[in-house]
Amino acid sequence: MSDPVGLSELKIPLNRLAPLEKFRTRDGGELQYRRYPCWSRHLLILYHGVGGDSRYWAPLASRLAELGWAQVVTPDLRGHGVPTSSGRAPEVKSAQLEEDFDELLIHLKFQHAVDEVLLGGHSLGGGLALKILCSSYAAGVRTGLLFAPLLPEGENAAPGYGGWISREGESVKVHMPPAYLMGNEILEYPESFIRSALPAVDWAAAWEKRHASHPGMKLHVFMGLQDQVLSAGRTAPCFRSRGGVSYEELPASHLGVVLPGAVLPSLRGLQDRGELFR
Repeated sequence: MSDPVGLSELKIPLNRLAPLEKFRTRDGGELQYRRYPCWSRHLLILYHGVGGDSRYWAPLASRLAELGWAQVVTPDLRGHGVPTSSGRAPEVKSAQLEEDFDELLIHLKFQHAVDEVLLGGHSLGGGLALKILCSSYAAGVRTGLLFAPLLPEGENAAPGYGGWISREGESVKVHMPPAYLMGNEILEYPESFIRSALPAVDWAAAWEKRHASHPGMKLHVFMGLQDQVLSAGRTAPCFRSRGGVSYEELPASHLGVVLPGAVLPSLRGLQDRGELFR
């Protein structure tokens, strides 16, 4: 059975899975997230990729909170993590997901003590985190963590995205192996959703400009050498030698790069050097 992203490596520990919390948005809608609490006043927000939802962050998010490094919040992107009959993500406006981040951050700061904000994401969620970090929405964010981030125009894609996703007309379809389907996956994305999540094609110039005006802002990028969906070889030149960016390749699959066994030693190294949670 084909498993291009490494789903077989993921075991979600139900005893570590934070409960869903919800909040009302300004447009009257409702968004949800999971929060892994600790006494730290650092807040780390982590966005998931296509097909999945906030649950797959549980192993890493719960571990970081247990270490006392940060309270970790894993949002569900719009339309994700809830029962759906269509299996299709909603149509959204171009800045919708950035606005959702902004509203989530306001909500969290009202609810909890926060001194410092870090933002990260995996795959499509990594693209969204990068888009936010390059924009004015990141005014209160000091550090970014990108795990196998998807870049615009297939800039860092492996051939055919390893069979994980394909473009069909105006939609992107996710080819989830049947054995891993649980019934609430999003398996189709309209173009508007992908466009709202990914940075512009000139994201590198936008990052350089952002870093120049905020030299304390840092970006840490992690890629898996066994990633069949995104190519480490094509990703490396996109980030290496850029101001404020560190880039590291790990012996991991596309999904494995977010699991503690693969990435925690690297995060611990950043923490020991004072480059992560101060």
